[in-house]
Amino acid sequence: MIFAGNTQRPEPAPQYPKAVSDKNIRTGNTGGARAPSAGRVEYEEAGREYPHGPSLVTIESMYSAQLLDHFQNPRNTGDLPDADSVVELENPVCGDVIRLGLRLHDGRIAEIRFKAKGCVPSMACASALTELVQGKNVEDARKLRSDDLVTLVGTLPQASSHAVQLALDALRAALGNLKTTGQSS
Repeated sequence: MIFAGNTQRPEPAPQYPKAVSDKNIRTGNTGGARAPSAGRVEYEEAGREYPHGPSLVTIESMYSAQLLDHFQNPRNTGDLPDADSVVELENPVCGDVIRLGLRLHDGRIAEIRFKAKGCVPSMACASALTELVQGKNVEDARKLRSDDLVTLVGTLPQASSHAVQLALDALRAALGNLKTTGQSS
């Protein structure tokens, strides 16, 4: 800041790396196919030297291997024809959406599938949920807790706990829908 009577010029503001073009940001494919740089975002600025290297944020450093496995190789995806119950829930805060369909046979969840749109943890939690409940009877599926799902996907950052809740809410809604259609246990 220059005050009246000050003849010195202020130092220029520090220049930070800019990540505004495809040249400056490289992202890997996170749409399901495995790629060496899947989920990696690297910020660079030509001509600048950084004593600790360029700033590097990787998806691998944010989430557990189990969670990333469910995200990159989701299980039980798609719509379920002739499902006994289909629900679609949206988290109004972040916009994540999960559609869950299930089919019963002899009081057990014979088949369950999902479709999801949202963050990495939401998609991974939906995939893990389908593995957890497939083959279970309805009453055991109703007893599922968030800790059970977190154990399967590994630890989650606090900011991602909404993903577990959305998956469980979808399951509870689908099971509740069975009660109204007379399909419950």
